[in-house]
Amino acid sequence: SAGYNVFAGGLIGYVGATVDTVLNIEYCSATEDVYSRTNLDSSSYRVGTCAGGLLGYAGVSGESSKLNISGCYALGDAKTECTYPGNAGGFSSYFSVSSGALNVQNCYCLGNVSGKTISSSLGNDYICAGSFAGFVTSLTTLENCFATGNVKDTGSPDSYVGTFLGYEFLPSAQSPKVVIKNCYYPESIKTVGKNVTYTATLVKNESLSSKESYIGFDFTDVWSILGNKYPSLKANAQSVYRVAFLKDGDVY
Repeated sequence: SAGYNVFAGGLIGYVGATVDTVLNIEYCSATEDVYSRTNLDSSSYRVGTCAGGLLGYAGVSGESSKLNISGCYALGDAKTECTYPGNAGGFSSYFSVSSGALNVQNCYCLGNVSGKTISSSLGNDYICAGSFAGFVTSLTTLENCFATGNVKDTGSPDSYVGTFLGYEFLPSAQSPKVVIKNCYYPESIKTVGKNVTYTATLVKNESLSSKESYIGFDFTDVWSILGNKYPSLKANAQSVYRVAFLKDGDVY
């Protein structure tokens, strides 16, 4: 049977650095929700779906190839529904490196993440969902990043749900682990599904607006905190804010 994937991202669906290429994505943003769905159920075609707040898929192949992502943010929710394995992440659904290096630095996302598996006769219908990224492979480095969205999976007991990453894939026992350095998520994050924990750092709710909570962040040149809020990027100021519309009787 043939395998296919659908990649949806708030800014880019699919980006890859191949054949000794160096790609840089800098100071970009996405503000809208992302939704990816397939209900195809066929023994001849198997389609996985991926939804990421900024990127659907970001990959690297080639010993001298690099993909560098810095100074970016995503605000929208990311949701995927599928009959075959899928991924969802507030920033990216899928970081994949077969050789080379993928580096993400000084980035953040605020959207909620959800995945739903639709009953399939094929099996293997699971979701990898994380507040920052859903599925991440060896040779990926995440540094000075944070994510705040809740994460939920429904439909499969085999899915993976994480407060920062959904699933870390290492091709072999000798493969280097994903590097997570000075990355953060708030205590308030809620997860529904099979919880997994990687090495991002929890920040207490009462300390979210304190610079001291984000060790490694450069608050002189890169980051700022204005008022009682999360950090934001000085060179890529958040110009759009998500608004909750209230009706009579609601309490804000």
